[in-house]
Parts: sequence; structure tokens; C-alpha cells
Amino acid sequence: MRTTEGGGVLGFAIAFLGFAFGGALSLPQSARLLVIGIGVLLAVLSAGMNGLGLAALVLAAVVFAMPLVARGFAGSSSPDLEEPIPVPSGYGLVLEPSTNAMHVYASKTLVGDTKAITKAQQAVLDYYVKGLQELDWTVVSLGDDAELRAPDSDIGIHVTTYRGLPDWSNGEAGTLIVQIDARSCPDDEDYCLPARIYEIEPYTGDASDLDEVPPLASATGTG
Repeated sequence: MRTTEGGGVLGFAIAFLGFAFGGALSLPQSARLLVIGIGVLLAVLSAGMNGLGLAALVLAAVVFAMPLVARGFAGSSSPDLEEPIPVPSGYGLVLEPSTNAMHVYASKTLVGDTKAITKAQQAVLDYYVKGLQELDWTVVSLGDDAELRAPDSDIGIHVTTYRGLPDWSNGEAGTLIVQIDARSCPDDEDYCLPARIYEIEPYTGDASDLDEVPPLASATGTG
């Protein structure tokens, strides 16, 4: 096959520009691959299977392999966060802006009551730990917060309670905040990782009458 150095240079340049600047130019993926393909074809036809022709083929292989490698490292997506038990009653908890990976609740009855908020933080954490242990969940870590793993699964949750900072600009004092995050907890390990939820979406849940859900008797800390 007759080869020409000039055509190889041009073909490689087209392929490289499509690879390097396709994203910056906001080219659709299909158009970007088309440009790279044209460049590779021109380089191979002009320079043969060596020099710039071979370099263009290697570049094309990298472009097509990158999404597969990234997907392999990322792993499969985790399911959206599902709460295994309802929020505890007695604290006036209502749903705040949340996502399918993190649910946030704020107390509307403990606003500004620092002593009650501090007491409620441990009581609510105990509620989740004891309540989920009754459902055969495993406590992976426990301190000021808790990570728990569902039975026979790597699905887990992270529960934390804290006093939300006051927003004086809106005339709002601090209150009890309960935050539940989705976790991925490898079996037989003493740690959890953030769940692999790649498409974050708003979560609205059923925020009405949350405080009317009866608590688990053994987990409220109130007897």
C-alpha cells in the first residue's frame, strides 16, 4: 500500500483534535467519535500500520476503552435510599430539602431549646440503633453517629443527629436535625462507603404527619 507522510499527519491531527477538544466544543459523543474515526481512517490509509497510522489507532483504542474502564472502576449503581423504619415520634420531625441519597429532618417542636435538643440527639440515635438491631441489622460503627448494614446485603445507612445552626436572618433558632445517608457497607468490614448513587434527584417523601408515627417502644429512650 502506498503511504504518504502528509496524509498521516493530517489524519492523526484530526483524530487528536477530536479527542482533545471535542468536549470543549460541546460536540455530541456521536459527532466526536465520527471525527476521530475519520482522522484514524485517513491516518491509516496514508501512513499505514506504523508511525502516525499506528498512533492514531492507539488513540482510538484509548477513546473507546475509557468509558468501559471508568464503568468498571465505578461499579454498579446503588439503589436509592430507603428508610427501614420511620422517624421517631415526639420530636415534631418534618422533612427538609432532601435527595434520593440523603434525607434530612428538622424538629419543629424543639426550636431554640438547647437542653432538649442535646438530650434528643442521643435518644434519636438510640432509636435507630436499637430499632434496626431488632430487624437484624448490623452496627458497623457507633459513636456520635451510627453506620448500620442491612442483613445479607451491602446496603447500609448512616444516621447522624445534630443541632442545626440558627438562621437569624430569617428569625429561626437552632433545632434538632436528623440526617440519614445511603451507604454501601462491604460484608465483614468495619467501615461503610458513600452509596454509588450517580443520578441525584430531589426526594419529597411523605412529609405529612410524620410525628404521628408511633415509635418502637424499646428504642425511644423515653420508656
